[in-house]
Amino acid sequence: MIFAIYSFLYPIVIFFMKLASPFHPKLSRFIRMRKKTDGQYPWEKIDIQDCILIHAASGEFEYAKPVIRELLKRKEKVLVTYYSPSYEKQIQEFPGIYSCPFPWDRPHIMKDFLSRIHPKAILITRTDLWYHFLKTAYGLKIPVYLFSATLNAKSSKVTNSWIRAYYQDLLQFVNRIFCVTFDDQKNIYEYFLHPNVEAIGDTRFDQALERLKFPKTIKDHLMYANGQKLGYTLIAGSTWPEDETKIFKVAKLLSPHSIKVAIAPHEPTPGHIKHLQQLAQKVGLQSVLYSQAPSWPPGHVLIVDKIGILADLYKWGDWAFVGGSFKKQVHSVMEPLTHGCMTFVGPFHINNREAVDFQKMNVHVKGHTYQPVHSFIKSQEMVDLIIQTKNPDILKELRTEIQNKVKQKAGASLILVEKVLEAIGNRN
Repeated sequence: MIFAIYSFLYPIVIFFMKLASPFHPKLSRFIRMRKKTDGQYPWEKIDIQDCILIHAASGEFEYAKPVIRELLKRKEKVLVTYYSPSYEKQIQEFPGIYSCPFPWDRPHIMKDFLSRIHPKAILITRTDLWYHFLKTAYGLKIPVYLFSATLNAKSSKVTNSWIRAYYQDLLQFVNRIFCVTFDDQKNIYEYFLHPNVEAIGDTRFDQALERLKFPKTIKDHLMYANGQKLGYTLIAGSTWPEDETKIFKVAKLLSPHSIKVAIAPHEPTPGHIKHLQQLAQKVGLQSVLYSQAPSWPPGHVLIVDKIGILADLYKWGDWAFVGGSFKKQVHSVMEPLTHGCMTFVGPFHINNREAVDFQKMNVHVKGHTYQPVHSFIKSQEMVDLIIQTKNPDILKELRTEIQNKVKQKAGASLILVEKVLEAIGNRN
């Protein structure tokens, strides 16, 4: 019944998306990248068989990157499909792989696509499951694996009976589910009744650690002189206006203690940057723009008006705040944790598995116990803890302990690849 409704509504939704696409650039690209050119769909132009197909809807590609590297080490051919145009360029530029947009989820299209490619296995990141895609793979006897899967007992996939039934039926086409934690394993088994679930960890930890090996060039002279760090720093990343009103209060309270604050907004548009400059003035602070700053004077808030460098900026931080957590849902805390920053989030962080898990951990430093991730609502609470840990010996040991906690969670990509290749009888 649910799939009958899906099959009826899907083409109608696509029809209206096509009607609306001329008025929305991103939607227009979404439609256009799936069209035929020279009489062929994008996947018809790819000459690849006997490959591993990895589907990553968009940002889920971050989970797939370390898995792809492990597969390429074993001389496997890899085809990556993606749903959203947001990650199209990143995926296309990733070395050693083939890629194409994920086809429309229609029976005849999926049959043509999967029959033409006929991969040895399909690996799906996280949760992007499509009915005709999975059903066709099942009919062609192509094994399907879901990895880095999570399931919170409070999510709508559990609490909503229709959504729960939908996913339970979809997962019957998935051969094996590799989830992050034992709680996820228990929940998937209990609520979706899937018999083949195994907890192996989160592949994105492997990607976060890999990224440290290839840092981007940033303006390190703002933070270092002769190899020495210039003072103490709080990096507030991926912030939204709801977060920024709190952070500027924190910045004002930290200023007398010679602790600098940098703010990297999630959307650094000219209007947003101007708003941040006005917020600084409102609380009695001066500000300087990253793109224009020859130096970072004491008492000034650094406003980061450049995209794509936040993950590298966290190396400047002694502490970090991750945005979205006073708005709706927190962004990833993995990057600051990978750099060893004590990380703060606001009240809306339950969506982020790493934030919740690291908040439960304890790190013992100089006779004190700290948590890698702290939740705060009152600005003074955050300031008090920052001042309490403002000590070079404490911060150095804290950084090392947090980084060790992150490293302990690495290795899921290797486990996944070995298990999949062994299952399909092609371990090299």
